[in-house]
Amino acid sequence: SAAAVTHMAAATERRRSKALRAGPVRLGEGFEVCVCSCPKRMGADLRAVVGPHVDVAQLLILPTFQKAQANLMADNPVVQAEKDRLLEEFFAWSRRFCEALSARGFWANFVDPASGYPALGDRYSSGYPEVLAAQQLLQYELVETGCCKMLAHPQWGTNVYPATVFTVAPVDVVCELLSSPAHNPLAGPVVQHPQS
Repeated sequence: SAAAVTHMAAATERRRSKALRAGPVRLGEGFEVCVCSCPKRMGADLRAVVGPHVDVAQLLILPTFQKAQANLMADNPVVQAEKDRLLEEFFAWSRRFCEALSARGFWANFVDPASGYPALGDRYSSGYPEVLAAQQLLQYELVETGCCKMLAHPQWGTNVYPATVFTVAPVDVVCELLSSPAHNPLAGPVVQHPQS
């Protein structure tokens, strides 16, 4: 319900994550990204996802969220088609964004939400748990569906498709790219949050 979503948004704002470095940044209608530092408690788990060559102390985690046109808790052909559409949009944006970071000399990769493994390069021993990681990083609510947990976005509820980009680029470089019309049709300044 609208009241429940409003309540979740207020509760999330009160519990602003210590990991949040910038954002959320709107990248278009129903597409946003946050820039988070890697909490120490997630470091070892993330090394098993991104590989031993990545310095997880420098790692930035960029959870993205797309507003779905259907409640993704359902399992039917309409929902599957919507998930496929959102996956394609994420792949197109994240590939361009990672290429731009790589062109500046910074390692970057994104998670294939269908498998949980990095989309570019080698696979390591673990997949990335999109929903649980977004909850840990941003304190978004989780919804039990019986067989699994779903993320509840503060404004969109369970009409949300989470997917993640990783990079070792500095926050200011990431924010500069997120402010660029090439990566953000709604380009504007990105608000950075002090690291606590």
